[in-house]
Amino acid sequence: MVNVGNKSLSFSKFQLYVESQEEIAKTREAKLSDFKNLPKTWSYVYNNTVYECVSEVKEKYLFLSINYGNSEPRGENLYDFEKEETIANPRTSSQAELRNQLFVYYDFKTELLYLNNSLKKTVVKKILKQKTDLIFNVKDIFVDIDDFMKVLNTVNWFEFTSIKDIFSSSGEEAERKALEDLTGTTAPTKFSVKAEYKGKDRYLITKFIKKMGRKFESHQLRGLIIKGKSEEGFERIYNTDTFIQKEVLKNVTVDENNQFNPQIVLSTLQHQINVGK
Repeated sequence: MVNVGNKSLSFSKFQLYVESQEEIAKTREAKLSDFKNLPKTWSYVYNNTVYECVSEVKEKYLFLSINYGNSEPRGENLYDFEKEETIANPRTSSQAELRNQLFVYYDFKTELLYLNNSLKKTVVKKILKQKTDLIFNVKDIFVDIDDFMKVLNTVNWFEFTSIKDIFSSSGEEAERKALEDLTGTTAPTKFSVKAEYKGKDRYLITKFIKKMGRKFESHQLRGLIIKGKSEEGFERIYNTDTFIQKEVLKNVTVDENNQFNPQIVLSTLQHQINVGK
């Protein structure tokens, strides 16, 4: 394989959940043990398209490199640029060229799923289910705090770090006084909070959480994370650290067939993710 050029490659970010087969609407985040039975290589056929899968499962991540193609449409003829003439297509209708590439990366620590083709979410779920017998669900990441709170029914926990005096306005004396009572001194301008609940009704703390969302928007705090469940029982996560919805890899090496080297894609993506932390 000869490296002959460079191209950009974009990854969209999602959340990956596993649906329980015992309890209806029960979900959890995907974890390392879910993929212990993944083979190194296998084929999957869906909608007349064949997917050739290569997996790499490590302690920190799952990486799938998938080449895929369809047997149809097939042209009767090909154009030979060297000979400058049209010739008969040697490929039969039972053969497919695996010219397309799909990359799947899941980070077990951040619980983020990266796909270079978001239109392939359905087939990724099916490919994973084929070898794990688990039902996977790929969800978009919430960006708007109000939209997130609308689907939330209960709150399990939330956390944030204040980087400015977030209780400095005249209407927030009670919050500032609570901090002073807790610490025994003037309310600090920088502090971290993590509160855990056992399925707390979200209506009781919605006002406070939405206020923290506004504080994040005004750059007064960072690392706002909220985890809870929808009315149907599905887990939902709001994480401001994931608001950049795409990772764009620039100048990634391609070979003479305009194909990416999977290991270069993996190392480049991991480097960019770590730089952003």
